[in-house]
Amino acid sequence: MEPQESPNIAAATGPIDNAEFARLMAPLAASPCHLAVAVSGGADSLALALLAAEWVRQTGSTLTGLTVDHGRSEEHTSELQSRLHLV
Repeated sequence: MEPQESPNIAAATGPIDNAEFARLMAPLAASPCHLAVAVSGGADSLALALLAAEWVRQTGSTLTGLTVDHGRSEEHTSELQSRLHLV
């Protein structure tokens, strides 16, 4: 049996906007939820966190940003903290 693609999964063809993110998150939007997003400090995870932040504002949900500080440098720690404040 060949696996079927979920109709909610976007094709990996490029970035998504707030509307597409909301469409993908629609199954969770029936009632407020608590969403956790891992943020590494890189562009991809920051984009995900920003999309999630807008989604929780619109749905009355809550968002928790998760990160691990490996203590590699004070500069990295400071940069990560400043990026989390964007959300």
